[in-house]
Amino acid sequence: MAKKLFMGSSSNTEDPVIDDSNDKVYLEEGKKLYAITRPAHCKSAFMVKMVNRFGEEGGFDKILQRISDIENWAPIEIVSLMVTLVGELHSVLHRDFALNYIVRLKEAVWNNLLKSPDGNIRNFTKERIDNILKAFDDLLKRVYSLPEKNEVRLSGLGK
Repeated sequence: MAKKLFMGSSSNTEDPVIDDSNDKVYLEEGKKLYAITRPAHCKSAFMVKMVNRFGEEGGFDKILQRISDIENWAPIEIVSLMVTLVGELHSVLHRDFALNYIVRLKEAVWNNLLKSPDGNIRNFTKERIDNILKAFDDLLKRVYSLPEKNEVRLSGLGK
């Protein structure tokens, strides 16, 4: 009986880790990759091609610029949608891009959420904040270890 309880409590299926250790193999000279196929997560070469095209056209930079714009604060609806979009792509993002971009995105989003003007704060809802946190659960595990991810996620929003 004790063995069954121990086995049940010690399984850690909560946060599967994306194996991106071989991502450097895919790099081409002078070309930046934003996404690659991962057999366990996404086999769609078409989707990966579209994500790479989106990145080449500056889509990821525009998302970051829009969320970071303190002259024209991004509404929480927009922030939630953009972060959810990037969060859904977490498993195909190339390692080098993810390590750089996710940290910058996190800083921009946390700044937007914590320093938004009153007009923007009125539109905050639990659902929108939950969507952002869910997306960052997936994104942060690409950059940090699981304990670090939990600490970064909670410390950024004041628990």
